[in-house]
Amino acid sequence: MGQQQLLLITLGIVIVGIATMSGISAYSQNSEKVERSNQRLIMLEIISKAKAWKATPQIAGGSPDATKSDPYDYSGLTFFNLGMTSTGSHGSEENIRELMYITSVGCFKLFPSATRLRVNLLDPPDCDNGSWQVGLEFREAHANEPQGLMWFYRSPNVLK
Repeated sequence: MGQQQLLLITLGIVIVGIATMSGISAYSQNSEKVERSNQRLIMLEIISKAKAWKATPQIAGGSPDATKSDPYDYSGLTFFNLGMTSTGSHGSEENIRELMYITSVGCFKLFPSATRLRVNLLDPPDCDNGSWQVGLEFREAHANEPQGLMWFYRSPNVLK
């Protein structure tokens, strides 16, 4: 083989290597975005199911009739009420299991109260109750706080 042919083969190998590396990098970045998107969709699904539970009569498995007059009272709501069961397990207490939803894309913690409903995406992999990345809250208006859906981010790097 001539020197020019060896140079072309070497150049071809380098170009293929660079293209492969950039393809792997693009795939990993896209897969992280897809995972974050799936996590946020699950959080929105939880809020949507909670609102449907609130509108459903108690006799049909909905919220207690005593709380129907207040659209923001989600007291007593659990993932069991929403028909959502975890695909994993965390904790042994019954109330933790009813307020935790564990899937392949993350761990979600439910915080129902008389004035708001909050869902937090907990930090993986141990799903520690005190650590969270993103929160979604449905609430009524308070002094300087707006009404409706609010997203909360614990740190700026979550937005990447």
